[in-house]
Amino acid sequence: GYPAKMPPNRDDMIGLSRDLFEADGKPLKARALKVGESVIVRINVNPKQWVTTGMVVDRIPAGLEIENLNIVQGEGIGSVTIGDLNPAQAMQDPRIQHVEFRDDRFVVAARLHGKLSLFYRARVVTPGKFVFPPIYAEDMYRPDVYGLATGDATLTVTDGKEK
Repeated sequence: GYPAKMPPNRDDMIGLSRDLFEADGKPLKARALKVGESVIVRINVNPKQWVTTGMVVDRIPAGLEIENLNIVQGEGIGSVTIGDLNPAQAMQDPRIQHVEFRDDRFVVAARLHGKLSLFYRARVVTPGKFVFPPIYAEDMYRPDVYGLATGDATLTVTDGKEK
C-alpha cells in the first residue's frame, strides 16, 4: 500500500526537481488547469556521484495523462525553448538509454553524471484536486544510492465550464 504520510526528501545522493510549463514553454504559474490543456514537464536530475545504471521515475497525478511523443501527431516539444534548452534535443542526450511513457509514470534509464534535464508532455484530462507523487531516482544495482523529491505540490483541474 501507499504510506499515509509522504516520505522525507533525500537529495544527498541525487537531487531532483519538477517544473511545469505551458505548451508554449512559458513557466506555468500557480493556477488551475483546464481539461484539454497541454503542459510540458521538466525533471531536473542532479546526481552527487556517478550513477552508471540510473533509473528516474516520475509518477504523475491522476488529473494528467502522458502523451507518448513517439506516436502522437501534432504538438511536439521540439518547437519550444525552456530556459536555454530545446526539450526535443535535450531528450536526445547520449546519457539517456531508454524512455518509457507508461499510464501512470514517466520512466528514464540513464547514466547519471552531471546535471540532466528530462522532458515530457502531458494532457490535462480529469477535473479535481490532485497531489503530485514523489519523483524517484536510483542506481538500479545499488539500492542505497537514490534520491527522492516529495510530492507536496497539488494540482487543481477544472472542466473549463466554471466562470
